[in-house]
Amino acid sequence: MPEKREQIDAFLNSVSEAAEQISKQVKGGNPVHVTSHFDADGLAAAGIIGKALVRLGATFRLRVEKWIDEKIVGEIAADKPPLIIFTDLGSGYLDLLNARLHDQRTIILDHHEPIGKPSKTFTQVNPHLHGIDGSRDLSGAGVAYFVARALNEKMLI
Repeated sequence: MPEKREQIDAFLNSVSEAAEQISKQVKGGNPVHVTSHFDADGLAAAGIIGKALVRLGATFRLRVEKWIDEKIVGEIAADKPPLIIFTDLGSGYLDLLNARLHDQRTIILDHHEPIGKPSKTFTQVNPHLHGIDGSRDLSGAGVAYFVARALNEKMLI
């Protein structure tokens, strides 16, 4: 099963990259804007990332949405946060996010099938990008948990 191990390693590398970016922003005193999906998975993902940010001493805003559309993305863009994190959503809205947030540092922690290509300022942590089935093998909260653990090994202990 070396292929599966390579897929997992590639996924974990994307996790580490996202955690490093979050840590850098927080250490720089920059506020973080988190938007998550309004379902059980999204609420769990938001709670996990929120707790990780609290433990880091971050200043952050967390909002929960049923979906994202032009209005919601416009509101986020207008705030011009130094870092935007989407949990349990984002991968299916890459065209919309690219159009409005293309020049803003954005991290997408999602398990839904990606549609489109992310902007160069985006970091996307998604099992589908590494040959892992995000509809069966890992939830949005699971993706958030991996990033939270990379930020703080004592996460949720």
